Amino acid sequence: MAEVYPVLELAPWNGAPQHKSKPGAELRRWKFGPDAAGQVIYLILEHQREVHIVMVQWWG
Repeated sequence: MAEVYPVLELAPWNGAPQHKSKPGAELRRWKFGPDAAGQVIYLILEHQREVHIVMVQWWG
């Protein structure tokens, strides 16, 4: 999880869109950990220059 914070601070748009049908949407996800065992779902508020974490999930 610690590897996700620097990415969200510097390049939040590098995360995958939450829904493939909306590639430019502000709701994004970033997989992390060995074998992508976790993911962070987050919302980018560009005008406010903010990123809000909506959900964190771990599997296995």
